[in-house]
Amino acid sequence: MQRIGSKDVTSVHHGAETIVLQPHTPHLYEFLDDTVMTEHWMDEGGRPAEFRAWLYEPYRLRISNASLLRSATPSAAAPRAGPEGRS
Repeated sequence: MQRIGSKDVTSVHHGAETIVLQPHTPHLYEFLDDTVMTEHWMDEGGRPAEFRAWLYEPYRLRISNASLLRSATPSAAAPRAGPEGRS
């Protein structure tokens, strides 16, 4: 789901697709199957950029705090989000 103007827009994507979002577009992903997703952040000049997150409050309320944690190696003990993004 992404915010376009004043509307939430939902779309379904499939494997090997590339999704490009405009800068500062609130968005939220929900996966229907186990998924590996990579993110690549670019600056205005098309160069790799540092990850930075801004939390859009209406979407933030739908996800668990655990999903905001970033680590170099995944932890087997990390809680998995249940239905509706709650642990």
